[in-house]
Amino acid sequence: MLPAYLIISALIILLVIYNFITNSIYAVWLQNGANQGYQAAVGQLIEQVKDKCDPVEVTLDNVATVQVINAACIQQASSQQAAPTQIDTLQQEATQ
Repeated sequence: MLPAYLIISALIILLVIYNFITNSIYAVWLQNGANQGYQAAVGQLIEQVKDKCDPVEVTLDNVATVQVINAACIQQASSQQAAPTQIDTLQQEATQ
């Protein structure tokens, strides 16, 4: 028969290995869940702002609130402002 200390040592080693494996698996599951939540939140935000040029309000834990707008809308608005229309040109010439 094996001495008691060998059996106890083997059980402790097996317990440590078991805890290491289960903690590693739990950490992977936790990380995957966090990634899925992040992807879902970002996907919903994209869906809300992609086709309209109105700001969408985003609140984090009732502490911080920001308004998000599609960058294409800002670029489109600035390009429209940058290119003077024919009426603007005629009005400027008339005032000179």
